Amino acid sequence: MRLAVIGDTQHYRDSEGRLCALEPVVNQLDRWAELFDEVVLCAPLDPGPPPAGFGPYKSTNLSIEPLQKAGGNTRAAKFGLLGHLIPWARTTRRVARSVDAVHLRCPCNIGLVAIFSTWKAGALRYAMYAGVWHDYVGEPRFFRLQRKLLGSKWFGGPVSVYADKNPELGHLEPFFSPSYSSSDIESARPRSDAKILRIQDSSFNGPWRLVTVGRLTPNKNQQTIIRSLPLIVQGGANVTLDVYGDGPCRDELENLASDLGVAELVTFHGSVSHGDVMEAFANGDLNLLSTR
Repeated sequence: MRLAVIGDTQHYRDSEGRLCALEPVVNQLDRWAELFDEVVLCAPLDPGPPPAGFGPYKSTNLSIEPLQKAGGNTRAAKFGLLGHLIPWARTTRRVARSVDAVHLRCPCNIGLVAIFSTWKAGALRYAMYAGVWHDYVGEPRFFRLQRKLLGSKWFGGPVSVYADKNPELGHLEPFFSPSYSSSDIESARPRSDAKILRIQDSSFNGPWRLVTVGRLTPNKNQQTIIRSLPLIVQGGANVTLDVYGDGPCRDELENLASDLGVAELVTFHGSVSHGDVMEAFANGDLNLLSTR
């Protein structure tokens, strides 16, 4: 059986010609590739080299139908999307008609187009919505539109969401992203146990190592963590904060830390490898998840 995976995950070719993507996404799609004879990716592709945090797929049954990347936060970037809508729709529909099942990765601009272009293309449809499954302040209007479309029975297939089971919408399935294998979890257990013992040690006075990992965007809401630091310090706690990830809000977050007088407590590491992220999780005393 053949599966098409459609989304905006950026791909690169490394020096050996191998297809590369963000390492957590690679882990997820390698698992999908185990279930199908062939997987066709519809996603943006650049020649490379891949940046930090990207790695090659292990599966050999993946191929890619490149899509031109487009989009951004500026008005010009948003207008620039218009010229890509028809090519995206044509390619995604053609690929959807050539496979047995379609996996849409939302929310993203390509995913929104594919919700329409793959409708009744003949293949079974499944979607995952890797974002907050409710309204929130500042939610992009196209994200909200994708939630409404995927949440309707019109979509015609199961949708994995970060939410509880809804009896009225039986096609919505609670899920989590399988970024780690059983062996990953087992290998992390000794350091995890050591961390718990360190936290339980009443004689330990810090510094407590706070860690947050994720793309620096309004939705990830790292500003809430930084705003909490002055209150934590005023309360007498000795803490540091390591921020892993990059994105459009980095300058804003760095300026916020400076304005609040906590810049010396915060280290911005940018995009790093999956191994470095795992090391950060292991060394941190508290891993903070601030997504709205």
